[in-house]
Amino acid sequence: YKLRVFELPSGSRAGRGKPFNNLLPLEPGEKVNAVLPIESFEDGKHIFMATKRGTVKKTELSAFANVRANGIIAVDLRVDDALVDVALTSGNDDIILISDAGRAMRFNESAVRVMGRGATGVRGMRLIKTFAAGEEEGEDSGAELVEEVEETADAAGEGSAENVETARVIALIVPQGEKPGDILTVSEYGYGKRTPVQDFPRKGRGGQGVIGQSLNDKTGRLVGAIVVDDSHEIMLISESGILIRTRAAEVRVAGRNTQGVRVMRPVDGDRLVGLDRIESEDGEAAPEGAAPEV
Repeated sequence: YKLRVFELPSGSRAGRGKPFNNLLPLEPGEKVNAVLPIESFEDGKHIFMATKRGTVKKTELSAFANVRANGIIAVDLRVDDALVDVALTSGNDDIILISDAGRAMRFNESAVRVMGRGATGVRGMRLIKTFAAGEEEGEDSGAELVEEVEETADAAGEGSAENVETARVIALIVPQGEKPGDILTVSEYGYGKRTPVQDFPRKGRGGQGVIGQSLNDKTGRLVGAIVVDDSHEIMLISESGILIRTRAAEVRVAGRNTQGVRVMRPVDGDRLVGLDRIESEDGEAAPEGAAPEV
């Protein structure tokens, strides 16, 4: 879908806003997963997409210059798949996919060919069934790789994975600049950490990736991953609607194969469901959040 900025309602910071159903002809059960600000549909730019099943797809930005009022198909999804996020890329950017099982897969987007709008895509990450743990650098001997999802966009329609309980992709990250910052990951029971982007090795597309955060029953699965530096603040939201805002600098920098520190302590029966980055305003002090503890 496409909207001009002046068509969006303006309001105060505390305002509720307007339901997107009143702005776009969304189908029943459809929801907005990503918003991209586009100034011009220039050549050489791409829209890169990732789905929860690990499928990725790259399409020329110019292919979306003319969008009908009722929308157009951007990617052909299987019935058991869903779009996770989209990003603008230059054609030679690195892509990092992160799954809720704690794995991270980094590859260059040149490994993905340019496809038309309605194409399905190709495998970007091979998903596993359990938490990753005990990895030695360069091998997966300590990880519990119980059952892989073999059928992805590379073999769409052959078999079914509907009854296979697997991990799912939760984040698409495109590092920018010579110093892209740290990847901050947070788990559902409130454990998080920052790891420098350069600690994530580049590999070939379609692999299992490496451990991005060590997870177990105490931490729960990952719920979010974003790029931050010391100037940013982060917002955490729990399933019951509790919000915590804190400085990214308060979250400890640690290696990939570590559990992290407590950044939020959900009450019994609650869990984290969302994570977002806030650009700090000059001169504004961040509200006190939950101080991380070891």
